[in-house]
Amino acid sequence: AKIVFNSQVPIVMIGLDVTNKAQITFEDIEKIEKMNGKVSNVVAPLLKFFANANNDFFGFDGAPIHDALTIAYLVDESILKLRDYFVDIEIEGELTRGRTVVDTYGVLNKRPNASVAVNVDVNRFKKMIFDMLNKLDNM
Repeated sequence: AKIVFNSQVPIVMIGLDVTNKAQITFEDIEKIEKMNGKVSNVVAPLLKFFANANNDFFGFDGAPIHDALTIAYLVDESILKLRDYFVDIEIEGELTRGRTVVDTYGVLNKRPNASVAVNVDVNRFKKMIFDMLNKLDNM
């Protein structure tokens, strides 16, 4: 990962602080269950299982859909708010080895090497999910 951030290729990093906001809530899952389509009938129980696990472990009110947010960004870049920062991987820390470190205050005075997601338009994300499920259910 350290090589990736030093590669000088354009990088967009979407961390868990942002993907955890992109949750399909239990209320959303109930709506998906009521869609009663061929795809939504498969997706709803999977989301419910994942949401219950996230509720048990993290107290979330739903399931953060990390990978789908990445795809949503590829479809519509405006779904995320990005800022350019210097990012590196901590490789020597006893408690932080392997942790991605974002220099949000510029204290290292290093040139930004990544665009980092700092927020997500959750409503737009959910609309994309529901629109796609509707489309797939009606194919």
